[in-house]
Formats: sequence, C-alpha cells, structure tokens
Amino acid sequence: MTRSDHLNSMFRQKYFPGFSRTDLIQFRAYYMTQFKTQKNLEQKVGWNSKKGQKERFEIFLKIGELNHQKLLDIGCGLGAFCQFLYRKKISAQYIGIDLFPEILQTAQQMNPQGYFEVRHLLMKPYPAGRFDFSFLSGLFNIQIQDNWKYMKSILTVALKQTKKAVAFNILNRELVFQESNRFSVNAAEIVRFARQLPVRQVKIFDHYHPVDLTLFLYK
Repeated sequence: MTRSDHLNSMFRQKYFPGFSRTDLIQFRAYYMTQFKTQKNLEQKVGWNSKKGQKERFEIFLKIGELNHQKLLDIGCGLGAFCQFLYRKKISAQYIGIDLFPEILQTAQQMNPQGYFEVRHLLMKPYPAGRFDFSFLSGLFNIQIQDNWKYMKSILTVALKQTKKAVAFNILNRELVFQESNRFSVNAAEIVRFARQLPVRQVKIFDHYHPVDLTLFLYK
C-alpha cells in the first residue's frame, strides 16, 4: 500500500463517528491548507499563537509526574508538546500521532528526541495500558455534525490505552465568541459528559486561558 493509499484508507467515515461526509472533506482540506499556506509553525496546525499553546501545555503538567513515563500525544501536529517537555527537561518516552504524513515528517525533523507516526486510534489502536498518560490538545475544537459522539469514541479508546490519566482541552462557551465552525461547551456539561466515561475521577481547570477548559480523566 502506498502512502497515499494508506492516508485515504484512514479518512473513511467509519473511523470518524460524528462526522458527516462534508465534515470529513472539510477537516482534511483545512489542515492540509493550513500546513501548506501558513508561515508560523503554530498556525500551520491550527493554533493562533505560541503563547496560547504554552499556556495549555503548562496546565497539562499538573496531571501528575511525567518524568520517565510513557506519553501519547494524540493529534500532535508539529510536535510542539514534545518540544515543550524537552525544554522543561522532562525525560519521558514520547510518542506523537497524527493523520498527515507531511506534518509528521516535519515534526520528526524538528524533534529528534520524540517518536512520531501516522496513526488513527479508531483504525489501529494501541494495546490496552500501553501508555501512562495521554494528551489531546485542540482535537475537539472544530464543529462537526455530532461532536459529542466523536469525543466519546476518541476518549474511550484513549482511556483504554492509558494506565493513569488522559488530559484534553476544549473551548469554553462562556468565554469564547461563538463561531459557526468552532465547537465549545460550558463547564457543567463537559464534566457531566466526562463522568459518563470509564474514569475514577474528573478534574477541570478554567481561567488559565481566555477561551479554554482543560479536563483530566483519571483511571
């Protein structure tokens, strides 16, 4: 199977629950366009600023001791979280996964201390308990037909592959200006949703960033 064939095999609706066919086409086109046309690294993968990325990563550090742990970065983009950990002198076994080979090739060149691979968790999950912690930053911000269904599918698989905890962030509806192409939630509803997942404890953080919420899901 060629790289193009493999990429096409991943972008099937059955691997994107909650997406309409139009959602999937637009999702793929958006990230490829950003990567090819934007100049700033963070904007190439859909972020507005390095400052915003850093603020989100700083919160992730509160999840627990990350030194000498196995970490999975889901939707890693250009590996900014890997670089952040390296600069913080956190020594961990980092694996970053994403759907776009061109992006990951650049990520690997920029971050030789990490390991990056093209992988879709709903198509090819890791064995149960493979990682200590998993992280998802910005993965759920695009509006699709059924965001809740997509989040439940991805987070359920992430939890199964993680021994200790999963962290993710999402736009805060109480603080963000409503945009038709952005999905946002309020704190109460996302906590209710998270408690329905197979978790022992849910922690939520707000007011660390103008528009974000972060949740920790402990096994």
